[in-house]
Amino acid sequence: MSLCLLDLQALCSILAQRAQGKEPNLSLLLGMKSLSVSAEESDSREEVEEELRVKLLEVARLRGDIDDLRRSISERYAQGQGDSCVSQ
Repeated sequence: MSLCLLDLQALCSILAQRAQGKEPNLSLLLGMKSLSVSAEESDSREEVEEELRVKLLEVARLRGDIDDLRRSISERYAQGQGDSCVSQ
């Protein structure tokens, strides 16, 4: 789950950079570098529950990033369509 979350965060970062007209981070684009990953495994139930709470918060934050990205791309698309319309 952690690796999937990190891949989605990296993808959002790449898409946000492109939506802003910037060059994407090539390490993220090629999958050579992830944002960060914890290799530790929790043993106690409390630690597992806390880790899951943190992951759920990260997923919620990522969902917000995806919504922002979708809105940005939609606005750029609409602007491009408006710019290409022939004025009468």
